[in-house]
Amino acid sequence: MAPTPYRKRKSSKLYYRQPAYLLTTDLKSSAQQLLQIYFDRWQIEVNHREEKDTLGVGQAQLWNVHAVPKQTVMVVAAYSALLLASLQAFGIERGKAYQPLPKWRRNAYRPSCLDLVTLLRKEIGLYSGICG
Repeated sequence: MAPTPYRKRKSSKLYYRQPAYLLTTDLKSSAQQLLQIYFDRWQIEVNHREEKDTLGVGQAQLWNVHAVPKQTVMVVAAYSALLLASLQAFGIERGKAYQPLPKWRRNAYRPSCLDLVTLLRKEIGLYSGICG
């Protein structure tokens, strides 16, 4: 892959990162297909990390040994339901409903798992204030 140009500031000089290499045993697919697979896989890894950090996949203290494999499935199902509900309610991009982003994440276009959980907690608080 070719070096990527970038600037530290808008008015600064143009820098280049070192070229990257993607090692593969697949000699039949095109470079574009392999990169797309890699990027898709990266999104899966990011999703898994969010589920572990934010929702606590694998951190439950269970009393029944039969519940252990079910806990991960339950958390992933809950995250999927949360994600689908947010897509239906707010669309694919971050909108005004979400908290402002920190400076280091200003160019994020999709809400993170933490964004979704924060919004859910806010809405639960608003709802419980009306009903409680």
